[in-house]
Amino acid sequence: METRKRKNYTLRIDAELMDKFRYVCKYDGRSAQSQLQLYIRRMVESFESKHGPIDLTEK
Repeated sequence: METRKRKNYTLRIDAELMDKFRYVCKYDGRSAQSQLQLYIRRMVESFESKHGPIDLTEK
């Protein structure tokens, strides 16, 4: 069975903006982490639908 690899990423963001983001996430019933993953996933899907699949072997 293949295990999923996770990467850590440090985000530098204005404190007030982050607090507001967390508020909206909580309102929607999500953590900030899961909301960011959702946004990133949607962005990649949108890119790939316009430009085709991303080939990670061609870094």
